[in-house]
Amino acid sequence: MHDYITLNIDGEFHLSSSPGSSGGVIRNHDGTWLAGFNRHLGFTSLLHSELWGIFDGLCLAWNLDFKKVHTYHLITSAFALSSSIALVRMIAGLLSRPWLLNFNLIKREANSVADHLAKLETDLDDTVNTLHHIPPSAHSFLHRDIHGPHI
Repeated sequence: MHDYITLNIDGEFHLSSSPGSSGGVIRNHDGTWLAGFNRHLGFTSLLHSELWGIFDGLCLAWNLDFKKVHTYHLITSAFALSSSIALVRMIAGLLSRPWLLNFNLIKREANSVADHLAKLETDLDDTVNTLHHIPPSAHSFLHRDIHGPHI
């Protein structure tokens, strides 16, 4: 399974204190950073924050030519292509591309770098921000995801 990459995503949403956002990271089999992303969404729902993370992460993986991806998502229904939510239909369209996707639930404790990226400030409103290098503030979160928390 060394030829698979891992895509971790997270969506952020605060009821009244701040706008929503999403972010994520693409890593190789040993956890090394390959790319990341984040997006400021404005006021939105938790569902849409998560969906944007899935969509942006899959688009980034495809655009970087990664065709074997471990990730997780909520879009497994055969009816996703006819969903009333446009973003669900867009994700379903990505899923139909010729690539191998393996979906797993990633526990919060192992998803801290994606959570951190989702919370990072960005100057771009409603535009995905691709991060080709790990931000200095994300190093400790990536280390924690790979090696576990320090005791």
